[in-house]
Amino acid sequence: SASSGKANAAAIANLVAGANIDIAGNIALDAIASGSNAGGGLAKALLTVDAGDLASIGGNISVTANAHAASSALANASANIGAGSLLLLGDVTGRATAIGGRADHAFANLAMSASTGAVTVNGDIGAFAVADAAIDAANASIAIIANGAITLNGADPVASARIGPG
Repeated sequence: SASSGKANAAAIANLVAGANIDIAGNIALDAIASGSNAGGGLAKALLTVDAGDLASIGGNISVTANAHAASSALANASANIGAGSLLLLGDVTGRATAIGGRADHAFANLAMSASTGAVTVNGDIGAFAVADAAIDAANASIAIIANGAITLNGADPVASARIGPG
């Protein structure tokens, strides 16, 4: 907001259905906050998918948050995908980058859960968090929980958190 001098960016999607959610294409959320003043930067890309029965997504799922600021930066990229059963045909990726003067935090978290059935992911799964090295923190996590089977047909899931340049 202008009064605080902060650069804020938010990309938020909530898809909730009592029965099925069927998406043939991609889901992409991208938030970029760039602040050159002392107020800092906040970027958040937050996806929630909640289906009572089946959630079927035919394309890639991507949540990306990039915060760059002269002072502190916070980037949060999060996807929470839940249903009775999950069928994800593409890649599932979360990326968070926080670069600022001090106290920067980057969070990339992916959660997939099936309350009554299976979780099937045919693509790759990756959570990547990067913050520069000045009293900063980076966290990347992947959680997959199913009442039935978990089937991952892509490459091994990768959760990577990095502090420092490069």
